[in-house]
Formats: sequence, structure tokens, C-alpha cells
Amino acid sequence: MKKVTLFLTLLFVNSFYSQKIDYNNFDSDLASKALFNEMNKFRDTITLTGYGAKRDSIFPELVENPRLKKLVWSDDVYSTFSKPNCLENVNQNRLFHVDITEWWNIKENRIKFLDDVFIKSKENPNTQINYSEIGAYTTEAFETYEELAMGLIMVWEQSYKHKCIQRTGLYSQFHMKLGYVVQTASACYVHYGNGKTWAFFNFVY
Repeated sequence: MKKVTLFLTLLFVNSFYSQKIDYNNFDSDLASKALFNEMNKFRDTITLTGYGAKRDSIFPELVENPRLKKLVWSDDVYSTFSKPNCLENVNQNRLFHVDITEWWNIKENRIKFLDDVFIKSKENPNTQINYSEIGAYTTEAFETYEELAMGLIMVWEQSYKHKCIQRTGLYSQFHMKLGYVVQTASACYVHYGNGKTWAFFNFVY
């Protein structure tokens, strides 16, 4: 019965993301969910880092603990970075990274992400967590949200820096050595505007 339920769930998800895109009524929420889903599938199947090394040799933890490959959705990452940063790009009609350096350097601003990053935290969790962002836009028109998501990932694959980010571990080996159980708090946002589809993916770890 569980196998049947799982099959029906997968069938529903695939059908959900295979909806045809009406660019006059672009569904940002559906596009964002499709991108998040495809990124997790992508990260689950790749074997090389962005610079061509075997990923398991650079991140041996992935062999013993495959769950570390999986990005975990964070509403805080979404509302703090992904959606506002993407919309700022759309508003200015140019691709750039919103500078969060000064904000991120304030310890109190990082605290709200700790519960998403640390599965089991100590009494005084280490707040020296990391932040990464990849952004892109495409003028190509895709038929479905699933195809759009895969297309955006391939756009990032054309950039050495972005390719390295989306193929790296995106979890803190440093914290793991200190005894923390960690995961990657992530979110993304996709929006159509100015004749382009914009996408931002953010990672806190």
C-alpha cells in the first residue's frame, strides 16, 4: 500500500510541475516550488564538483549520510533573501547580488536561522553560519514549469562560480566536526518580469 501511495504522490508532483506556462499569468509560487524540487533532484544525482573533482572524495560525509545532499526549505530564507532579492533585480531590471554583508555581520540577524541549520544544537549554538546566493535570468520561453526549472539550473551550469556553488556540499563540515547535526536551510524565488524569467536561490548553512 505504501508503494502505491508513493507512486501516486510522485505522479501528482510530476503532473503538478508539468503544467504549461502562461507567461501572461505566470505562477511564481509554482515556478519556485518546481525549481526547488529540480535542484534537489540535480544535487542527488551529480557526482562531480564544479571544478571536476569527485564530489564524494571532497565531501566524504555524503557517502555515510546522503541526507546532507538534500536542501531543506526555510521560510525565513525565503522571506529574508530569495523573494526580496529577486524582486529587487526585477524592479531595477538588472542582474546583481543585493549587498547583505553589513546586515549579515550582525550576530542577532543570523540567530533566526539557527533552528533551520542545526537539527540538534547545543546550549550555546555557534552563530558563525554561512550564506550563499545564486541568481540568474533567462529570456528563453519554456513550455512547462519543470522545463523552466531545469533550464535555470543549466544557466547556472554555464557559470564556473555558480556551477561550483550548486554542486558543492552546502553544509558546514566545521560544525559537524564540533559535534553539530546540520542541514542546509534554503529557499528560492522565480518571477517573470521585463520579458525575462528571474530566479534566485539562497543557502544558509
